[in-house]
This record gives sequence, structure tokens and C-alpha cells, in this order.
Amino acid sequence: MRFRLFYEGDLLSSANKSKRPAHKHDIRRAFHKQLQELWRVDGNLRDWVDRLDNNDVPKFQGIADRYGKWGHRWVPLVDDVHSTHCSLDVLMLRPGRVGGLIVETDIDNRLKTLFDALQIPTSQSQLEPPTSDEDPFFCSA
Repeated sequence: MRFRLFYEGDLLSSANKSKRPAHKHDIRRAFHKQLQELWRVDGNLRDWVDRLDNNDVPKFQGIADRYGKWGHRWVPLVDDVHSTHCSLDVLMLRPGRVGGLIVETDIDNRLKTLFDALQIPTSQSQLEPPTSDEDPFFCSA
């Protein structure tokens, strides 16, 4: 399956002194909405939404329960239990002179911010309470 996730906005550096948890969660929320829609419309993923497990609960709800922590129930697209994997192509567009992204910015830590936002957080301090449309919370890994 091929799909694209879009994020338009600042991509701040995740420098050592400031891990920027709120910024990462804002990006995570932007991806959540897109991944939620992907699970709704993609034939392969929709099967996990429509198919029931032994407890008459949709399969993806079981995934959300398995990955529940810190008041969130997560539905990762990439999951070792179900042997799902992915590859990424990142296209960063920003105003400025040619080559400026590499020379004038901290691209490594900006990409780290992006990668952190794609996955289930590693600590509760990186989160805000879920809103009603964030249960479950869809993420990539």
C-alpha cells in the first residue's frame, strides 16, 4: 500500500535542552487525522475495522487496547505482532535559498522531531489528554 502523510507548519529542532513535547504532539495529532481516514478507506485496513475478534469487538479495537498507556489507546500502523512494516520518503519544502536547509538549519534534529511524532510517545510528559476523536489514537509506529 502507498499513501502520503502531510504536515504543513513549523518543524522545530529537537535539541538536547528542549525536546518540544507539545510541538511533537501537535504534529502527531495532524498525522492521527490522516491515519484515521486511511484506516477507514483502505481495503486492507478496513478489514481490521470491520472484522470482529472472538469478543465481538473490531480487530483494531484489540490493537488499541494492547497499546493503551497514559490515558491513550494507540493504533499503530507498523506493528511487530502483525508483521507490518514501512519505509519512508521525506520531502521537506521550505522557503529560502538552495541548499539552505542543510547549511543553515539543524536538519538532523528536525527529522528527529518528525520521527518522534510518527510513533507512540515514550513518556507521558510528551502527551496532552486525548480529545473525544482521539480514542483510539492512530499513529504509524
